[in-house]
Amino acid sequence: MFPCDAPFARVLPWQDVPDAGDGVFDKALCCVTPPRIHFDYTLFQHGKPVRRGEARLSDMNYLSDPRARGDGDRLVHEKLLLDDWFRKSFK
Repeated sequence: MFPCDAPFARVLPWQDVPDAGDGVFDKALCCVTPPRIHFDYTLFQHGKPVRRGEARLSDMNYLSDPRARGDGDRLVHEKLLLDDWFRKSFK
């Protein structure tokens, strides 16, 4: 049982949910499927690596982020996650 009240809460995280009548598919969002991103990176300066690392990003409170409301982008939560990481990592 999912702890969400959303009508599509039984949809698996990788499935798309058809939108109401316009044929556009929406991304299924539920509190048990927060955005997660894992990547390795290398920062170069003047052609030489100055910083390398690994990042594991996740946001358990992504459904509460007001910056994503009203945005039609399917990947808005992932983009916000990356924006926040970049801002914190490369001040």
